Amino acid sequence: MVVSRIQDAKKFWLSIDGKEFEIVDTHATEILPDVFVASGDFFKYGMVRVAIDAPREIEILRGDRYRARQREKQWDFASTK
Repeated sequence: MVVSRIQDAKKFWLSIDGKEFEIVDTHATEILPDVFVASGDFFKYGMVRVAIDAPREIEILRGDRYRARQREKQWDFASTK
C-alpha cells in the first residue's frame, strides 16, 4: 500500500497493486476484504494520518515491524539457496 497522491489532510489516494482508492474523512473505504481505511486530521510536510480497521487475523505492519518482516523474508530466501 502506497500513498500515491495527497490533496490535503482529509483527502488522499492509496495505491494497492495498481488499483487506486480515494480516502476521505467522511467515510471508510474498503481497500481489501474486511479492511477499511479513512483519513485522519493530520497533515504536515506531505504526511497524512490513516485510520485502519481490520479483523485481528490480518496483521498490520508499519515502520519497524514492517522492516523487520522484510529482513526476515530476505533471510528466509537467502537460506533456501
